[in-house]
Amino acid sequence: MYDRGEHTRNSDGQSLDYFLQQAYDYGAEFFVDGEAVLPHELIRRAVREEESYMADYIPDNAGGIAQVRLNKVKKQ
Repeated sequence: MYDRGEHTRNSDGQSLDYFLQQAYDYGAEFFVDGEAVLPHELIRRAVREEESYMADYIPDNAGGIAQVRLNKVKKQ
């Protein structure tokens, strides 16, 4: 789990920036509310906002991550 702090890190100490950049370098695509974004933009728009987002991870044929799609959760 990543927190919303200045240094977004998981419980293993790996930064979210690093993880997403690695995935991007291996060909993963990122989307926020249907718009294609770069890894740093995904963090700025989704992780550091006060809104809640649902993540969908779309696998590739080799079992890796082809896409990460974040969509804002709308409160009813």
